[in-house]
Amino acid sequence: LQWAILFNVVGSVVSVAGVLAIRMPAHATAAARPDLRDGLRYLREHPTALPLVLLSGVAAFVLGILLVKFVGFAMDTLGLRTGGVGYLVAAGGAGAAAGMLVVGANRAWTRAGWLPFAQLLVAGGMLGLLSRTTSPWLAAPLVFGLGAVVATLMIQIDTRLQAQVEELRRG
Repeated sequence: LQWAILFNVVGSVVSVAGVLAIRMPAHATAAARPDLRDGLRYLREHPTALPLVLLSGVAAFVLGILLVKFVGFAMDTLGLRTGGVGYLVAAGGAGAAAGMLVVGANRAWTRAGWLPFAQLLVAGGMLGLLSRTTSPWLAAPLVFGLGAVVATLMIQIDTRLQAQVEELRRG
């Protein structure tokens, strides 16, 4: 367990160093000095930006609740200890990586209108099946699939939002 924590600490330090090393030109909106009111007004007036931002927020909120409940489910229902919960979380992470590779390799899917709806249906089905299982061996592939669906669902929402909002308004 200590090696995993140390690995996360090193990974975080490397990530911070990598982000600090990025040199970016000032955003196009830096000269205009927009404030929160400008952003909220833009969202209210734009026909599709507000629903996409709300959908992204709801998805993040539901994912947060799922993560909290997941630990209790894994320990109480599946009878796992800390290491087993870690393996299930790793299965979700591996699924997220696999999902990103699959969707990233197929550019047509990044703009497919049907994909987010299908992903939500698949995620709902997997959550339903996961709630009925008491075996960690059945839960692991379901968590893998959930990781793939949830990670790529956020990609779909962000891609649509970037396609709708002009460059000057992003930031």
